[in-house]
Amino acid sequence: MPRSLKENAAPSQELRHFTNRTNELKVFHTAMDLPAGTPLPVLMFYGVGGTGKSWLLKKLRAEVAGAVPSALLDFEPLSGGTAYHTDSARSLAELRRQFDGVVCPRFDLAYAWLGHKGGGGDEPLLRGRGAAATAFEFLREGTEATFSWVPGVNLVTWLAGKVSKPLWNRVKDTWLERLLASKVGQEDFQLLRRQTAQEIYPTLIKRLLTDLAENLPPRAGKSCRGVFFLDTFEAMRVGLLGDKKRIGVQFD
Repeated sequence: MPRSLKENAAPSQELRHFTNRTNELKVFHTAMDLPAGTPLPVLMFYGVGGTGKSWLLKKLRAEVAGAVPSALLDFEPLSGGTAYHTDSARSLAELRRQFDGVVCPRFDLAYAWLGHKGGGGDEPLLRGRGAAATAFEFLREGTEATFSWVPGVNLVTWLAGKVSKPLWNRVKDTWLERLLASKVGQEDFQLLRRQTAQEIYPTLIKRLLTDLAENLPPRAGKSCRGVFFLDTFEAMRVGLLGDKKRIGVQFD
């Protein structure tokens, strides 16, 4: 049985001893260095269990650290990945959480509304720190006010008087304030306010990809600006560990 990556308390130390996989590393770096405007491939690494595919993804992620933002999602049931099999919103929220340094206003606002309308007050991905958490808390405190808000009235000023001062101080001068102060942002806010959770759900992936395409940091002359690593991807199809696994996805 392949060993879970979570069993090792210090993977960065173990990666110092990483050897071989020369061809895979070369293919990955070739994709990373494709010139701007070039369509990026999906890279898949497969083989029997226990041959080090999970460690390969860890190694590749370490290789791009500092160069591009990245996120890793593990679908292995034994590592808690089952929750991602049937809930794409949760999968997207986890990827977005790992891209916390990237501004994602469309996704954060929609995910906050989805969490509120779906009764997700205890959703762990919406608690604590981070842009998505702030959007959710801001919306939760101002929910009653949003339903009595009249379009044409300054939404930001309206909500600022409805939430606690500490929370407003976290929102002030951020993307969320700027979004809600804009015409486009207020129109989107009205749309989300009217939509049901079921209507918001399928829009999340487009919102996240649009945000990332606009706001990922540029790389001069390079097409790839961020990487998704998906581990044990075949578990989504069979529900169990199989022979083909470990997929790395890059996007521009």
